[in-house]
Amino acid sequence: MLGNLKICDMSLGPDHCWGWLCDIRDPGSDSLVKWKFQSFNRDEDDFQGYDYSLSGRLSAVRIVFLYRFIQEVTAYFIGLATPQAQQAIQVVDKVRGVEWLIQQSEMEGSPAVKLDVSLDTPIIIMPHNSMSKDFMQLDLGHLQVSNKFEWHGCRETDPSAVHLDVIQAEISGINMVVGIDGQLGKSMIQEASGLRIKVCRSLRDVFRKVPEVAVDVQVDLLHGVMSDKEYMVIMDCASSNISEEANLPPNVREVPERTSRIQQVGKPIAQVKLNQSIATHEDQERSENGLSRTLVLATIKIQNASMELYNGIDRESPLARMDLQGLWVAYRTTSISEIDLYVTLPKLTVMDLRPSTKPEMRLMLGSMADAERK
Repeated sequence: MLGNLKICDMSLGPDHCWGWLCDIRDPGSDSLVKWKFQSFNRDEDDFQGYDYSLSGRLSAVRIVFLYRFIQEVTAYFIGLATPQAQQAIQVVDKVRGVEWLIQQSEMEGSPAVKLDVSLDTPIIIMPHNSMSKDFMQLDLGHLQVSNKFEWHGCRETDPSAVHLDVIQAEISGINMVVGIDGQLGKSMIQEASGLRIKVCRSLRDVFRKVPEVAVDVQVDLLHGVMSDKEYMVIMDCASSNISEEANLPPNVREVPERTSRIQQVGKPIAQVKLNQSIATHEDQERSENGLSRTLVLATIKIQNASMELYNGIDRESPLARMDLQGLWVAYRTTSISEIDLYVTLPKLTVMDLRPSTKPEMRLMLGSMADAERK
């Protein structure tokens, strides 16, 4: 148990507005952080199907999301890890009738981490970048994250068996605010309920049968208010934060091309060919019969939503209102750079709210019966 948990990005310093990546939500209040981490051995009798377990509770914390910092910390710990010799095994895809040479680590799969984490009244801030004072802020009443693990297809010992990590997140009491030049704006979410997020990621999928990541978002009710300036800040923060360049140290384990060729001289021909076969595993799969596999699959389902649009920072000029029901959106990307987008929208009503528009001309899209009930 930790009374308070603080994480500082020393490249920015403690006095920077985004220097503290994890801190107390209100300077005058107390925070409570509880963590419990366990590791398990697969050879033990009480092994429950996962390698690690992480449970915890965070209350009244303020979290700053900087993807640059996450990359830098991840690279640091990867650099500390002990390198392992590359081993390969031969497996047979019974469906395609093809033999593959894969790394032993692919057969073992990624470690399974059991999650049971709850956050009470957290604030999550995503700045435009490390130096910008524009940001978007999520204020959550409660966030609960848990997961389970599933095997599909065959027994665990079969190479074709797929191991999935299914993560469930439920959010209650959500609010969103945009900050411009360090100043908080007005609340953007008037009402929201039934927000659920499901993420499926493959821990072991030797023959690439399922997407690497599948995200499913469901919303029962959402009523929001947004100005054109707030929309621009949200889009800029989402894109620029992720694309900010990280200050990564040079990888001392990378071998220059010339040195790599010299090291291969004197190796058994079979071992050199083996390394080349492993490196071209995905290239062969990509070109075989012109087939591709799904990398990312995202679906969004919204039962009822209403959005009021305004012009100006202070929303002084109303623009329009959109009401929709039964929205379903699916987005898919593949290993050969294909992109698919599917949209289903049974009912959509758009009203022109500009003061200069006559009442009889306000309905821009939808049925008059729906417009008269609003």
